[in-house]
Amino acid sequence: MKSITSSAEFEALIAKGTVLVDFFATWCGPCKAFQSTLEALAAAFPHIMFVKVDVDVAEEIAERQRISSMPTFKLFAGGREVGVVTGADEDEVRELLLQASAFDGAPPNADGAQFDSGDDGADDDDDDAN
Repeated sequence: MKSITSSAEFEALIAKGTVLVDFFATWCGPCKAFQSTLEALAAAFPHIMFVKVDVDVAEEIAERQRISSMPTFKLFAGGREVGVVTGADEDEVRELLLQASAFDGAPPNADGAQFDSGDDGADDDDDDAN
């Protein structure tokens, strides 16, 4: 799992596809305990990039992301934050990842629904209606 230390690298990575960011601290017991679970989740969701940000090393990133508790997991799609889980809760993190998988890497719109391609197969042309 890649560790991010610079803001430029962070911004570049979250702009690509779907990314789960683990904001952690080396002194955080729950962070350490959750590490093997996070590695298993990364293996189960290979289409999602998993990265780590040590809040004590990358303080600027942590501040800009308003991280106040560790671990905090933020999911980004297409550069936009689409979900957050605070705490080492495997079920909540898994649910976040499943939701991300449901929208295939496309960021949800403002109400959280998947972006619609606009083509649902129905003919929306009212000229045919009789």
